[in-house]
Amino acid sequence: MPFVDLHSKADYASIFYTTNTLFSNVSGFNPEKPSIVILHPIFLDLSWIDFQLGDPRLNSVYNIFAFDLRSSGKSICRLSGRHDSWVDAADLAFCFQVC
Repeated sequence: MPFVDLHSKADYASIFYTTNTLFSNVSGFNPEKPSIVILHPIFLDLSWIDFQLGDPRLNSVYNIFAFDLRSSGKSICRLSGRHDSWVDAADLAFCFQVC
């Protein structure tokens, strides 16, 4: 299962992601296809988007990333009162740099 580990002086997060490739990681992406990101709603996890990942109308056209946001699903992080949508956006930006 692929994770992206994000480290800083005061924080740690291990963000779980999956893709629509055979082994659920980015190494199987087709460079000819555009990539899209699907995010789940707040308080849910990646199981909510299983139908979108398996939809042949999307799979045949796009490389699909799907991330569990911080403290959702299989992602692991330190609890913090500073966690908000800005933190989730920053997490995604860092994940794209690593992936």
